[in-house]
Amino acid sequence: MQFIKGQNEQLEKFLCSHPYSSLWHTKDWVAFQAKNGNRGIYFGAADDNNEIMAAGIIQLRHRSIFKFGYIQGGILYKKDRLTCELYNTIIGGLKKIAKENKLIHFFIDWIVPHNDNDAAFLRSMPHHNFNVKPIIPKFTNILDITKTDDELLAQMKPKGRYNIKLAEKKGVIVREGTPEETEEFYHLLEITTQRDGFHANGLEYYKSFITDLRFARFMVAVYENEIIAGGIFTYSGKQALYYYGASANHKRNVMAPYLLQWEALRYGKTKGCTYYDFMGIADPQNGSDALAGVTDFKLKFGNGVTQFLPAYDIIFNPLKYRLYRLALKIKHRFS
Repeated sequence: MQFIKGQNEQLEKFLCSHPYSSLWHTKDWVAFQAKNGNRGIYFGAADDNNEIMAAGIIQLRHRSIFKFGYIQGGILYKKDRLTCELYNTIIGGLKKIAKENKLIHFFIDWIVPHNDNDAAFLRSMPHHNFNVKPIIPKFTNILDITKTDDELLAQMKPKGRYNIKLAEKKGVIVREGTPEETEEFYHLLEITTQRDGFHANGLEYYKSFITDLRFARFMVAVYENEIIAGGIFTYSGKQALYYYGASANHKRNVMAPYLLQWEALRYGKTKGCTYYDFMGIADPQNGSDALAGVTDFKLKFGNGVTQFLPAYDIIFNPLKYRLYRLALKIKHRFS
């Protein structure tokens, strides 16, 4: 087994054709991250016949003086289970990359569905810290969109179907947004973050997301000549993904977000996607989960609750890592 570092056609092909391939495993995402200051490094492992067995992409990031690697979407591997040889080959290669780039750790979150064997194997590894908050939520709702529209509507909760029809009856129009309307979307996003208790990026980030990512589509819901809901969705390979969403506090009775999601989902079918990922729901066992407020909305479209493998840090510099974690605690306490 050998470790491979650097962009090449084999690794790109493996990542793009994998059953769990996502936006985060594309060269477009690497280029987008580079524009935001996060250089990407492809890596993988091959067997003795040079067949790729696993691959991923590292984003080189930093918080203050601390530099780390982020493997967004996790490591995609060929077999049904991670093997000790495969994983140790990857860890050995990551250790060298950490040393070359003075990284204190690697943060990994996954979109590979949870299975007990792999989860137990990962938790048995030394220098792995699972007491971390994932960027990609551990639970999500994923719908099979190879079904017909009637089949998709039939699997929804009655209130979901009703709200879609109500929005149509009220005259809500869903269309593609223009770059000039990004500021209106951002205003709605500020309202939504205050209402739901999460943080947004700056306006320029969303403008760049929409214009620089060819997989991204900006959609708005218009009622009485006013944008009252909007979303940014990505369509990459088999994956349709609800990335960002926002809605007004007024005119909520016309149920615009339901029609917006429905049209975004249906658009995914036209792009050849096979599944639609709502990008995060609450942990079913945690009633105080920060995503509890949006989970009921997302599950009205059908119950495809999926759990991913756990997120964790791989620690390569224990002393600096302890300082890094302490700095995060202090920052969160006073923020």
